[in-house]
Amino acid sequence: MTRIHDMGGRFGDGPVPREADESKVFSTDWHARALALTVAAGALGKWNIDASRHGRERLPPADYAQYSYYEKWIAGLAKMLVEHGIASPAEIAAGRSLADAPDELTARCLAGDRAVPVMKSGGPSARDSDAAASFAIGARVRVRPIAGNETVDGGHTRLPAYVAGRTGTVVLHHGAHVFPDSNAHFHGEARSISTPWPLPQATCGSMRNHRMTRCGSICGKAIWCRHDGKGGSTSRQAGAGPPVRRALARRRLCHHCPSP
Repeated sequence: MTRIHDMGGRFGDGPVPREADESKVFSTDWHARALALTVAAGALGKWNIDASRHGRERLPPADYAQYSYYEKWIAGLAKMLVEHGIASPAEIAAGRSLADAPDELTARCLAGDRAVPVMKSGGPSARDSDAAASFAIGARVRVRPIAGNETVDGGHTRLPAYVAGRTGTVVLHHGAHVFPDSNAHFHGEARSISTPWPLPQATCGSMRNHRMTRCGSICGKAIWCRHDGKGGSTSRQAGAGPPVRRALARRRLCHHCPSP
């Protein structure tokens, strides 16, 4: 979350207007159609939910700032359709197909009778994994100080700026999940070669007296570095957990990390 969409904790964007009737699922009919189009296009199998989010994040800042919620969805969808060769700019402008769809896409078309089951099934991100949790309940950790993708410049990340650099305590293990920062760029579902990382939950407190360090390798994990409570960070034990991609291992280490 490194662009205009990272609005959490930011001041100066004005009030959030409330709907006159919040009992409605959709304020207008076209909102429902925007959702339906996005789900149907996703069923074609050309991208995943993280790539779809990144498509919306990559809208021009001026457009993103003025678009409503579902206008962002439609604009992001149009971008993805063109980038993945499903529709041409001319077809987007015309609002209709100008050529027959290839058999590959026709076979994956989301028929109406499948829509409800697909929506009910959702898109679970939890994965089975035998990887041990890197941080124990009660461990002190520090969030990476920069809210950016570690391997793709300007890439997708689920780390919001208002959390970056904070220290906290692990209070819960959620199990292993898809790593969005990798998945959004089709680099696989995990930061490791094959195994999704266990996902910890931490409560964050004051940053006072804590020195920030940037770690792009082993101890950085998804967003965490272990924190020793004395202004420094310590890495997990060498060799613990799944292997790390060579590309990550070559990234600059913080002075607390062991050599890969």
